Amino acid sequence: MLVVYFINPVLLNERGAWTKKKDTKPWDKIILKIFGTVGLYGHTTLMALDAGRFNWSGLDERTIMPGSLLAILVPL
Repeated sequence: MLVVYFINPVLLNERGAWTKKKDTKPWDKIILKIFGTVGLYGHTTLMALDAGRFNWSGLDERTIMPGSLLAILVPL
């Protein structure tokens, strides 16, 4: 997304305006909102389980904490 922002910001604005277009089908809006919500909360839940309880990735806190913060803050 950052690369597109610097190379072609008009394209990024066009892609981000899908909810404002009249030709977007209602079910597309519903599916994308569900996908975005489940993706955000599911990803955050998996990060918390990995870092706190199960340690699936085997990384230490010096890499998990900054990565978790970036993953949470960047979509906002």
